[in-house]
Formats: sequence, structure tokens, C-alpha cells
Amino acid sequence: SDEIDANLDATHRAAVAAMIRSQALSGTQFITTTFRPEFVNAGDRWFGVSHRNKISAVEAVKKEQALEFIHDEPVPQQPVEA
Repeated sequence: SDEIDANLDATHRAAVAAMIRSQALSGTQFITTTFRPEFVNAGDRWFGVSHRNKISAVEAVKKEQALEFIHDEPVPQQPVEA
């Protein structure tokens, strides 16, 4: 799922991550994308995707690398409702 946590606050992100983690422990596989630590912390495998010359490459990374990456990235801003 693509950034399902984007519009959630930290408490709700942690709750959704815990729900996904409990489902994964029962044998279901989940693949998510995120820029938030709550989902990274709930995972058991992490992958980095890079792009060069219009070609994507995927490589396994350590949890610490994934957390470092998201802390270096600006957090996407949510639109402000009027």
C-alpha cells in the first residue's frame, strides 16, 4: 500500500502499524511505503529504492538505514483545510 499513513497523526500511525504487524505475524504479507518511523519500526524487512537514468533499483537495507533515510527526507506536507 502506498503511504497509507500520510494523513495520520503519530498515535494513529502507531495503531495502524501495530494492526498490520499483528496481521503479518499470522502469515499475511504486507508491503507499504512510508516516510514515517512508526511503520519502519513495525517492519521486519526494509528495502531502499533508487533511481538512476530512468532505471529503478531495489536493495535490502538495515532498519537503521531506513530510519536514517526517512529522517533525512522532508516530511510531505499535508494540505491545510480552510
